[in-house]
Amino acid sequence: MRKIAIISSKGGVGKTTFSFHVCHFLARSGKRVLGVDMDPQGSLSFVFFGASRKAGVWEKHLGQKISPVKVGDNLDVLPTSVETANIQWSENGVAEMLASVAGEMGAEPEWVVIDSPSSISTGTKSILNAVDSIVVPSDLTTLSLRGMVQLLKLKPSSWKVLPMRIVPTQRNTHEGQEQLAAALRGRNLEPADYLLPHISRRVAVDYAMSVGKPVWDETRYKDKQAIDEFKNAITALLERAPAVGANNGEKTETGAHPAHMATGGQINQAGAMQ
Repeated sequence: MRKIAIISSKGGVGKTTFSFHVCHFLARSGKRVLGVDMDPQGSLSFVFFGASRKAGVWEKHLGQKISPVKVGDNLDVLPTSVETANIQWSENGVAEMLASVAGEMGAEPEWVVIDSPSSISTGTKSILNAVDSIVVPSDLTTLSLRGMVQLLKLKPSSWKVLPMRIVPTQRNTHEGQEQLAAALRGRNLEPADYLLPHISRRVAVDYAMSVGKPVWDETRYKDKQAIDEFKNAITALLERAPAVGANNGEKTETGAHPAHMATGGQINQAGAMQ
C-alpha cells in the first residue's frame, strides 16, 4: 500500500484539485485507490459528495466501525467533517487509522491519496509520519514559498525520509520558478528531481471541479491543454514515486536526500527561500 499526501500550509494553491485528479487518474488506470480527506474544510468530500454528510474520519476517530464510501469500481473515499478540527492526532494516529480502514475494505488499496489540512497542526505531523511521499502544490508567490519552508521544518520521525515533489500551480511566474530552482540548487539539490510539470489555472478545471468530474471527463470545454497538464504532472509523479518501504533513511530513487530540505530556511522580502 503506497501512501502519498498532497500537502500545503497555504490554501488556494490547488491542493484539493490535484488530490481529486490523482485519485481518479490512478483508479482509471486500474489501481485500487483510497482517497482520504484530512482537511476539516472538507473540500475533497464536497467535490465527491456535495453537501451530503457522510461518516468518515471523525466517526473513525470516535471508534466507530466505518468503511469508506465507494465512488467507482476502483475508488473509495473516506470523507471528513468540520469536527475533525478538534482532533489532537498522535504521532502514529493517521497511520493507525489508515491501517484500520484498509483492513475493513476487504481488498487492501494499492494507493492511498491524502488531501491534507491547509494549516500546520497535529494532523499535519501525523500525516507526514504515515505516508511514503508528499507533493507540495505552490503558486510560487512569496506566501506560498514561505508556507513551504514552514511545512518542511516539521521533520517526520528521524528514521523516515520523505521524497518531496513540487507541482507549480496557477500563476507559474517565471520569477517564482527561478526563485524556487535557485533555492533547491543552493542546497545542492537538482530542481529536475523535485519539480513536476506545471499546472495552470484554467476555466475548464474550475468547471470540472464544480460538477465533480476530473477535467478529462467534463464535456463543456474539452480543454486539451488542461487535460495534458494534469496527466503530465501526475504521470511524472507516479514515475518518481518511491517503492513501498523505500524510506529507510537512504537516498531516494533520484539520488537526492529530501531531508536536507527540512533543515529550516527563511523567505526574504523578494520571496526567495534561504
